Parts: sequence; C-alpha cells; structure tokens
Amino acid sequence: MKTALCLATILSLTVLTGCYLVEATADARPEATITLAGITIAQADPQSEYGGSLVPGLQPGTTIHLIVSVPGRNVIKIHESEEGEFSIQDSTGKSLTPSGNGIGFMSDIAEGGQSFRLPVASKDLPARQATGIKVNGHVKLTCGSDLQTDELAPEIREGTKLELAGISFMVTEVKESYMNKEDEMFAISSSISPARIQRIEATLNNGDVVELRPCGSSRFGINGEVTYSRHYSVPGKAADISGLKVTYFRNVDELEVPINLVTGLGFQTTPTSDARRDDRD
Repeated sequence: MKTALCLATILSLTVLTGCYLVEATADARPEATITLAGITIAQADPQSEYGGSLVPGLQPGTTIHLIVSVPGRNVIKIHESEEGEFSIQDSTGKSLTPSGNGIGFMSDIAEGGQSFRLPVASKDLPARQATGIKVNGHVKLTCGSDLQTDELAPEIREGTKLELAGISFMVTEVKESYMNKEDEMFAISSSISPARIQRIEATLNNGDVVELRPCGSSRFGINGEVTYSRHYSVPGKAADISGLKVTYFRNVDELEVPINLVTGLGFQTTPTSDARRDDRD
C-alpha cells in the first residue's frame, strides 16, 4: 500500500558568519539568518499523468524549505545556481540527488526584500530508517543598501536620455500596452544593470502620482558588450509624465550565502562542521 508523509515545522538557525561579501575580508562578513520553515516528503503517484505526488499540491520527493535574510541589506535578486552547487544527504548516508540546480519551485523574495524563501529539492526520498537530513551548498545574491531618492522632469519618448540612479539610460521604445490599449509602456536600456532601482513614481500632467511597474526585463550580450533593458507600464500615455521620483540603492553588493545545516526529523537544527570550517577560512 502506498503511503505519503508530509512534515512541517518552524525553527530558527543563526549562522554567525555564514554570509560574506565577495572579495571582502573575513572581518567584513555580515551575519546571515537561516530559518527552517519546513520539510515536505511525498511519494510519487504512480497513476499521475503529470508526475504528481500522493499528497495534493506537493511535488514528489523531498524538499527542505528555508528562509534566508541578511541584516542591513535588501535582497534584489536570487541568482540561478549551477548544477552540483547543492548536496542533500540523509542520516544513513544516502544521497538525495538535487532536482535540477537544487533550488525548487517558489524561490522568491519577500515584500520589502528583507528575506527570501529557498526550497532545496530532490525527487528522491530518504531511507526508511533515516532520522535526519543534511544540506550543503550556497546561493548567490545581489543585495542593496543605503536607499536614496532622486527627482527629475524627463521627456519620455524614443531616443531621449535619462539619468536614473546615477546610470545613463536611453529610452529605446514607447508603445501601446499589451494589457490595455489605452495605456502605454516604455523601455529603457543601458550597459549598466538597473538592479539598484527599487521604485519609480511618476507625476502625470493631471497631478496624479502613480508607481510605474516593471513589466519585463532582458539582458543581451555580444562580443563582450552587455545591454540591460527594462520595460515599465504607464497608466495612460508616456508623454503625460511630467516628473519622476526614483528610489534606489546607493550600494549594491554581490553576496554568497553558504547553506550548511543538519536537521533531524524531530526538527532540531545544527550547523554542520563544514560550516564552521568555512567560517575559519
């Protein structure tokens, strides 16, 4: 008879020097806080045509759900991990092969950017006699700090230049919105990433103040040159914008967070010895 097991808990683990600034000295390493939000274990449904599990709403296999935050910084982007950057092993020594790059579905940044959810997933199940799971790996982030605000009175039309967050952009496109024919969208492009821009508010000719929502972005490189583009939607016509208020991070850092922990199925968590060795290096 097929069975299914779903486990969840909330615990907190603090890694004292577990997150560090790339190319920074050891003394500059900020503290990362890793919270074990839950563990889900579900058997595959042999009758499912879509690879589902016996537990409705869960993917088959094992997923360790983590919440990671870096005090004093806002997470802007979670970089895709490469294959082999995560390893999962149960207490019997059985290796659980990570799904894809190890990071599961629903990896997202919380509103405000103070933390993010990190599901580490495998399609495998622990051994029946297993009493715990060990996770090793790391995740790369782009983080921002020191919010600043600039105001300007631009002209939004194709070919004009904008200075936003200290970056020179070109308005490369103004066109009808995909969502509403009465609205427009415009694209800005630069050789520098717009990741530091947190928010743009527009003042319209009628006095209304609206937030311009990003509605797409791209990164294109050729012959060593990279162009970043970002689209924004406008409620109305782009030509009706009389002013912009740009909120952005003055400092943008690339961070790498080691994920090294052991959790028992009784939900006690401890850093592994590997994590302590990493901190000394």
